[in-house]
Amino acid sequence: MANFIKVQHGSMELNIPTKLFEPGTNRIRKDEADRLRAGLRAKYPWLTDNAVDVILRNSQEEMARLMDAKRTVAERAREMLRSGRMEQALAFLEAHLDVFPDDADAWYVRGEALMRSGRAKEGFAAMHHARSLSEKKRPGRS
Repeated sequence: MANFIKVQHGSMELNIPTKLFEPGTNRIRKDEADRLRAGLRAKYPWLTDNAVDVILRNSQEEMARLMDAKRTVAERAREMLRSGRMEQALAFLEAHLDVFPDDADAWYVRGEALMRSGRAKEGFAAMHHARSLSEKKRPGRS
């Protein structure tokens, strides 16, 4: 990940350091937030405490958006399964696989979801298909 993320505040575009966040999350580190707050207030003395709070909130939202954008379809579907949204995960995977039928990871997660929903035969078929797609992509295979 880059060292900075871009965040808009009114007409200002700010470069917010990624060290503001705990690694791999969008949780703000208090020590870094205090440092950023002091730096912003020194550089832009007209910013109120409330405005800096908004910048921090917007930074947190932007980091969450960037992190989510990097997640694969399979990761998103697994998250849906973990949170009990089985039908949503299956519909999401079906729509994705209609467009990208060679996504082995998505086929595998579809198999998991089908198995969990009691559709074992379909689940095994999806997992078998995922495995055959993965084998086709291995080096030395055509």
